[in-house]
Amino acid sequence: MALGFGDPVSEIADLNFQTGPDPHLESRLLLYNAALHHRFQVSVRSILIRLRPSADHPSLTGEQVYSGGGGRVEFRYEIVRLWHESPEAFLRGGVGLMPLATLCQPPQGMTVEEMLPGIIDEIGRRLTAEVARPEAVWLMTAAFILAGLRLPRTTLASIFAGVDMVHESSAFEIMEDRGRVRGARRLLARQAQERFGIATAEAEIAIREVSDLERLERMAVAILRSADWNEVVATP
Repeated sequence: MALGFGDPVSEIADLNFQTGPDPHLESRLLLYNAALHHRFQVSVRSILIRLRPSADHPSLTGEQVYSGGGGRVEFRYEIVRLWHESPEAFLRGGVGLMPLATLCQPPQGMTVEEMLPGIIDEIGRRLTAEVARPEAVWLMTAAFILAGLRLPRTTLASIFAGVDMVHESSAFEIMEDRGRVRGARRLLARQAQERFGIATAEAEIAIREVSDLERLERMAVAILRSADWNEVVATP
Protein backbone atom coordinates (compact mmCIF):
# COMPACT_ATOMS: atom_id res chain seq x y z
CA MET A 1 0.00 0.00 0.00
CA ALA A 2 1.54 3.30 -1.09
CA LEU A 3 0.38 6.62 0.38
CA GLY A 4 1.29 9.92 -1.25
CA PHE A 5 1.67 13.16 0.71
CA GLY A 6 1.21 16.64 -0.72
CA ASP A 7 -0.36 18.00 -3.87
CA PRO A 8 1.58 17.51 -5.99
CA VAL A 9 3.04 14.49 -4.23
CA SER A 10 6.27 15.33 -2.39
CA GLU A 11 6.78 12.11 -0.42
CA ILE A 12 5.49 8.53 -0.51
CA ALA A 13 5.11 6.01 2.31
CA ASP A 14 5.17 2.42 1.06
CA LEU A 15 3.45 0.21 3.67
CA ASN A 16 4.11 -3.51 3.46
CA PHE A 17 2.11 -5.86 5.72
CA GLN A 18 3.57 -9.30 6.41
CA THR A 19 2.01 -12.29 8.20
CA GLY A 20 4.65 -14.93 7.50
CA PRO A 21 8.29 -15.45 6.57
CA ASP A 22 9.51 -14.52 3.09
CA PRO A 23 13.15 -15.14 2.08
CA HIS A 24 12.92 -12.51 -0.66
CA LEU A 25 11.20 -9.83 1.40
CA GLU A 26 14.01 -7.27 1.47
CA SER A 27 14.54 -7.55 -2.28
CA ARG A 28 10.85 -6.88 -2.86
CA LEU A 29 10.91 -3.85 -0.58
CA LEU A 30 13.86 -2.47 -2.53
CA LEU A 31 12.08 -3.15 -5.82
CA TYR A 32 8.90 -1.36 -4.68
CA ASN A 33 10.90 1.57 -3.36
CA ALA A 34 12.86 1.98 -6.60
CA ALA A 35 9.72 1.61 -8.76
CA LEU A 36 7.82 4.27 -6.82
CA HIS A 37 10.79 6.63 -6.87
CA HIS A 38 11.20 6.12 -10.61
CA ARG A 39 7.49 6.75 -11.23
CA PHE A 40 7.05 9.85 -9.07
CA GLN A 41 10.62 11.16 -8.64
CA VAL A 42 10.13 11.85 -4.91
CA SER A 43 11.52 10.34 -1.72
CA VAL A 44 9.99 6.99 -0.73
CA ARG A 45 9.79 5.76 2.87
CA SER A 46 9.57 1.96 3.02
CA ILE A 47 7.83 0.58 6.12
CA LEU A 48 7.57 -3.13 6.91
CA ILE A 49 4.68 -3.93 9.27
CA ARG A 50 4.98 -7.34 10.89
CA LEU A 51 1.55 -8.54 11.96
CA ARG A 52 2.62 -11.42 14.21
CA PRO A 53 5.79 -12.95 15.70
CA SER A 54 5.82 -15.85 13.23
CA ALA A 55 6.48 -13.29 10.48
CA ASP A 56 9.65 -12.09 12.20
CA HIS A 57 13.24 -13.16 11.61
CA PRO A 58 16.59 -12.05 13.08
CA SER A 59 17.90 -11.27 9.59
CA LEU A 60 15.37 -8.45 9.24
CA THR A 61 17.43 -5.54 10.49
CA GLY A 62 15.99 -2.62 8.52
CA GLU A 63 18.94 -2.55 6.15
CA GLN A 64 19.97 -4.38 3.00
CA VAL A 65 23.48 -3.90 1.65
CA TYR A 66 25.22 -5.60 -1.23
CA SER A 67 28.15 -4.89 -3.55
CA GLY A 68 29.19 -5.93 -7.01
CA GLY A 69 31.36 -4.69 -9.84
CA GLY A 70 32.83 -1.94 -7.75
CA GLY A 71 29.39 -0.59 -6.84
CA ARG A 72 27.47 -0.74 -3.59
CA VAL A 73 23.78 -0.58 -2.77
CA GLU A 74 22.54 0.46 0.65
CA PHE A 75 18.81 0.31 1.29
CA ARG A 76 17.19 1.14 4.62
CA TYR A 77 13.62 0.50 5.64
CA GLU A 78 11.62 0.79 8.86
CA ILE A 79 10.20 -2.17 10.79
CA VAL A 80 7.06 -2.01 12.91
CA ARG A 81 6.39 -5.10 15.02
CA LEU A 82 2.78 -4.69 16.04
CA TRP A 83 2.97 -7.06 19.00
CA HIS A 84 5.43 -4.57 20.58
CA GLU A 85 3.20 -1.53 19.97
CA SER A 86 0.59 0.03 22.25
CA PRO A 87 -2.97 -0.20 20.89
CA GLU A 88 -3.77 3.36 21.97
CA ALA A 89 -2.11 5.03 18.99
CA PHE A 90 -4.20 2.93 16.59
CA LEU A 91 -7.43 3.43 18.51
CA ARG A 92 -7.02 7.21 18.57
CA GLY A 93 -5.83 7.65 14.98
CA GLY A 94 -7.82 7.41 11.77
CA VAL A 95 -10.63 4.86 11.76
CA GLY A 96 -8.83 2.85 9.08
CA LEU A 97 -6.02 2.08 11.55
CA MET A 98 -8.22 0.78 14.36
CA PRO A 99 -8.38 -2.91 13.28
CA LEU A 100 -4.59 -3.09 13.74
CA ALA A 101 -5.05 -2.45 17.47
CA THR A 102 -6.17 -6.08 17.80
CA LEU A 103 -2.58 -7.17 17.10
CA CYS A 104 -0.88 -4.84 19.57
CA GLN A 105 0.73 -5.53 22.93
CA PRO A 106 -1.63 -5.99 25.89
CA PRO A 107 -1.17 -3.69 28.89
CA GLN A 108 1.08 -5.09 31.61
CA GLY A 109 -0.58 -7.88 33.53
CA MET A 110 -3.27 -8.46 30.90
CA THR A 111 -3.61 -11.24 28.31
CA VAL A 112 -4.66 -10.80 24.69
CA GLU A 113 -8.03 -12.40 25.50
CA GLU A 114 -8.56 -9.89 28.32
CA MET A 115 -7.48 -6.93 26.21
CA LEU A 116 -9.53 -7.55 23.08
CA PRO A 117 -13.10 -7.01 24.36
CA GLY A 118 -12.24 -3.44 25.37
CA ILE A 119 -10.56 -2.79 22.04
CA ILE A 120 -13.55 -4.15 20.11
CA ASP A 121 -15.92 -2.00 22.18
CA GLU A 122 -13.88 1.12 21.39
CA ILE A 123 -13.71 0.28 17.70
CA GLY A 124 -17.47 -0.24 17.63
CA ARG A 125 -18.11 3.04 19.45
CA ARG A 126 -16.01 5.08 17.04
CA LEU A 127 -17.31 3.36 13.94
CA THR A 128 -20.91 3.94 15.00
CA ALA A 129 -20.24 7.62 15.58
CA GLU A 130 -17.92 8.42 12.68
CA VAL A 131 -18.62 6.35 9.56
CA ALA A 132 -21.50 5.02 7.49
CA ARG A 133 -22.77 1.53 8.29
CA PRO A 134 -21.28 -0.28 5.27
CA GLU A 135 -17.80 1.06 6.04
CA ALA A 136 -18.27 0.26 9.73
CA VAL A 137 -19.15 -3.35 8.87
CA TRP A 138 -16.12 -3.62 6.60
CA LEU A 139 -13.72 -2.26 9.25
CA MET A 140 -15.14 -4.41 12.04
CA THR A 141 -14.76 -7.45 9.79
CA ALA A 142 -11.12 -6.47 9.27
CA ALA A 143 -10.70 -6.36 13.06
CA PHE A 144 -12.24 -9.83 13.30
CA ILE A 145 -9.93 -11.26 10.63
CA LEU A 146 -6.81 -9.70 12.13
CA ALA A 147 -7.69 -10.88 15.64
CA GLY A 148 -7.89 -14.36 14.16
CA LEU A 149 -4.14 -14.21 13.55
CA ARG A 150 -3.51 -14.53 17.28
CA LEU A 151 -6.55 -16.25 18.81
CA PRO A 152 -8.19 -19.66 18.27
CA ARG A 153 -11.55 -19.66 16.53
CA THR A 154 -13.57 -20.57 19.62
CA THR A 155 -12.14 -17.67 21.63
CA LEU A 156 -12.62 -15.32 18.70
CA ALA A 157 -16.26 -16.33 18.29
CA SER A 158 -16.90 -15.68 21.98
CA ILE A 159 -15.36 -12.19 21.88
CA PHE A 160 -17.29 -11.15 18.77
CA ALA A 161 -20.54 -12.93 19.71
CA GLY A 162 -22.42 -9.72 20.51
CA VAL A 163 -20.90 -7.50 17.83
CA ASP A 164 -23.68 -6.86 15.32
CA MET A 165 -21.43 -5.23 12.74
CA VAL A 166 -19.31 -8.30 12.13
CA HIS A 167 -22.35 -10.59 11.92
CA GLU A 168 -23.69 -8.44 9.06
CA SER A 169 -20.61 -9.13 6.98
CA SER A 170 -20.72 -11.59 4.10
CA ALA A 171 -17.07 -12.35 4.84
CA PHE A 172 -18.06 -13.44 8.36
CA GLU A 173 -20.73 -15.71 6.92
CA ILE A 174 -18.19 -17.27 4.57
CA MET A 175 -15.78 -17.91 7.46
CA GLU A 176 -18.59 -19.43 9.53
CA ASP A 177 -19.46 -21.74 6.63
CA ARG A 178 -15.83 -22.76 6.28
CA GLY A 179 -15.71 -23.51 9.99
CA ARG A 180 -18.76 -25.74 9.73
CA VAL A 181 -17.22 -27.56 6.75
CA ARG A 182 -13.96 -28.15 8.63
CA GLY A 183 -15.90 -29.46 11.63
CA ALA A 184 -17.96 -31.77 9.42
CA ARG A 185 -14.81 -33.13 7.78
CA ARG A 186 -13.22 -33.88 11.16
CA LEU A 187 -16.34 -35.60 12.45
CA LEU A 188 -16.73 -37.64 9.27
CA ALA A 189 -13.12 -38.79 9.43
CA ARG A 190 -13.45 -39.83 13.08
CA GLN A 191 -16.67 -41.74 12.50
CA ALA A 192 -15.29 -43.54 9.46
CA GLN A 193 -12.05 -44.39 11.26
CA GLU A 194 -14.00 -45.97 14.13
CA ARG A 195 -15.69 -48.29 11.63
CA PHE A 196 -13.11 -48.89 8.89
CA GLY A 197 -9.78 -48.16 10.54
CA ILE A 198 -7.19 -45.60 9.48
CA ALA A 199 -7.99 -43.94 6.17
CA THR A 200 -5.90 -44.44 3.05
CA ALA A 201 -4.01 -41.46 1.70
CA GLU A 202 -6.44 -41.29 -1.22
CA ALA A 203 -9.45 -41.20 1.12
CA GLU A 204 -7.90 -38.41 3.24
CA ILE A 205 -7.26 -36.32 0.13
CA ALA A 206 -10.78 -36.95 -1.17
CA ILE A 207 -12.36 -35.79 2.11
CA ARG A 208 -10.19 -32.65 2.27
CA GLU A 209 -11.37 -31.69 -1.20
CA VAL A 210 -15.08 -31.80 -0.27
CA SER A 211 -16.36 -28.30 0.54
CA ASP A 212 -20.10 -28.99 0.17
CA LEU A 213 -21.56 -29.27 3.68
CA GLU A 214 -24.62 -31.21 2.49
CA ARG A 215 -22.43 -33.78 0.72
CA LEU A 216 -20.36 -34.22 3.88
CA GLU A 217 -23.59 -34.92 5.77
CA ARG A 218 -24.60 -37.50 3.15
CA MET A 219 -21.18 -39.12 3.45
CA ALA A 220 -21.60 -39.33 7.23
CA VAL A 221 -24.93 -41.13 6.77
CA ALA A 222 -23.32 -43.42 4.17
CA ILE A 223 -20.89 -44.72 6.80
CA LEU A 224 -23.78 -46.70 8.28
CA ARG A 225 -24.26 -48.75 5.13
CA SER A 226 -20.82 -48.69 3.48
CA ALA A 227 -18.30 -51.52 3.51
CA ASP A 228 -15.14 -49.39 3.42
CA TRP A 229 -13.64 -45.91 3.00
CA ASN A 230 -13.94 -46.04 -0.79
CA GLU A 231 -17.72 -46.34 -0.66
CA VAL A 232 -17.95 -43.40 1.74
CA VAL A 233 -15.87 -41.01 -0.40
CA ALA A 234 -17.76 -42.12 -3.52
CA THR A 235 -21.01 -40.78 -2.06
CA PRO A 236 -22.29 -38.03 -4.39
